[in-house]
Amino acid sequence: MTEPATARLIYDAMVKVADRMTETNKQLESKANGVIALSSALLGFGTNFANAQHAAHWGFAVGAILSLLLAIGSALRVNFITTFDLPSPGHYSAAPIAAAPGNEAKIALELAESWHQYTADERTASYQKVAWLNRSAAFMGIGILAFAALAIDVLLAGQRPAAPPVVY
Repeated sequence: MTEPATARLIYDAMVKVADRMTETNKQLESKANGVIALSSALLGFGTNFANAQHAAHWGFAVGAILSLLLAIGSALRVNFITTFDLPSPGHYSAAPIAAAPGNEAKIALELAESWHQYTADERTASYQKVAWLNRSAAFMGIGILAFAALAIDVLLAGQRPAAPPVVY
């Protein structure tokens, strides 16, 4: 049987790891919200800019708009990935179990195992969030490039010589 102090050390370590994973997932969700805000702003600005241009440039505008909408959708998906509930010591709070002096190490080890499982769930959720956040960033980059291509095309179109008049 493990000493209570050793079991408590293992339990405390598992709780710290779980806290770090939870914090990592919160940071990923915060980054996803930043991508949503930036993509929305770019979408509004780019749509207004594209609307003011001639129909000849619609291809870049449609590509950029679709790409930014996909970026927003992918970032929103990050916020919908969830994990299971936190481990609960409620099972061990019954007086006969909690009062028994030999149960302290056993309870600490079983709770540490529960926290370990929770950490594994958080890690899996983190991997999924990173994948969706990477997709979102890629779509946003494509949208920015498409709007940049639209702006360059519009600027270059203003510098092109006018076609000579057709004489019949």
